[in-house]
Amino acid sequence: MKNWIEQFISEEPPYKVFKINSNQLYEICDLQNFSIEQYCDICRKPRTFKSIDNSFKEILNEYQFRGREFFKYNFEEFVEYDERCIILDFQCQHDCGEHHYFAIKIRNLTIQKIGQYPTFAKEEVSKNLIKYKSLIPKYYPELTKAVSAYSQNMGVPAFVYLRRILEHLVDAKAMSHGIKTEQKFVDKLKDVEKSEKVIPTEFEEIKNQLYTVLSKGIHEYEEEECIEMFSAVKFIIESILDAELIKKEHEQKVKEAKAIIQKKLNKEIRIETNG
Repeated sequence: MKNWIEQFISEEPPYKVFKINSNQLYEICDLQNFSIEQYCDICRKPRTFKSIDNSFKEILNEYQFRGREFFKYNFEEFVEYDERCIILDFQCQHDCGEHHYFAIKIRNLTIQKIGQYPTFAKEEVSKNLIKYKSLIPKYYPELTKAVSAYSQNMGVPAFVYLRRILEHLVDAKAMSHGIKTEQKFVDKLKDVEKSEKVIPTEFEEIKNQLYTVLSKGIHEYEEEECIEMFSAVKFIIESILDAELIKKEHEQKVKEAKAIIQKKLNKEIRIETNG
């Protein structure tokens, strides 16, 4: 349960509800502390943050007082209808003094994050998305808005922003190859990929359905359905962007390598000429 609760705290968006049983809750309450990876604004890089204390222990302390003192409850009966909010305080382990806070709600053996500071969207942007800013400067705000909408449980708006990014990526490739952009997305993608791969090979079997899913999310799906699929669709778009980053990095290294070799050769030619 330690790995699960740490992932829940650091990775899951606010308001997403998870069902747990009394044994799992007891294990969480009995843990000494938690460690999560977060972006530290002071250190300006991802750092390990450690919990100051396990506030879930409040549940055990109350149970031990009410249940065991007066022999009224076992733990399962005690927490079955229990409802409370717990604040978790995490501190950066590099002595910079940075703290991150999480508000956790427990109700009827369900658990959800109802708030955090810094916000889920800010953390996601700082830790994972900032690397795309120079790659898609015009549409980078769309990516951050998608994550922000998702963090507020608004799946349909999140899909709107993701679809715009996907359209932009394919349109940019189409224009670079002289392909008309005024055609159906699937046809345009097919034409582009005759010259250059856009969707990573791992998603070959679903690449033609990706745009359809995003469009249905905007026009047909419920908010909950979009929320459920958001992480998967976002991952595919990030994979496209990652491949583009690798390509640009490779092109830059090739350019630098050629420049170094050419500089050396030019120097030798000048020496031979002058000699």
